Amino acid sequence: MGTIWHYQFFNETCLYPYEYITYKSVKDTLINSQPCRIIEGTFYGLSENTIDFGKEIMYGDSVNVYIYTNNKFYKIYDFSAQPGDTITVIDTFFAG
Repeated sequence: MGTIWHYQFFNETCLYPYEYITYKSVKDTLINSQPCRIIEGTFYGLSENTIDFGKEIMYGDSVNVYIYTNNKFYKIYDFSAQPGDTITVIDTFFAG
């Protein structure tokens, strides 16, 4: 298994306001000769509920991170962006 990220947040509208999301890098894969990682995401609420976000396929280079959806790679992070630059981000949750 690879890297695991935990994101905790406060949701004041919930009965149990401290919730978190975990992303796990679980497997290598290859798409159109591009080495990628499969990432699994899960939401954990303190009210004992969990939501599986499913799998995302991603890869990164020295300045960008891309996500694969609808048979295409989309840039989701650009660490070289300057003030005023624009990045169009696809909503992968509803896109596929």
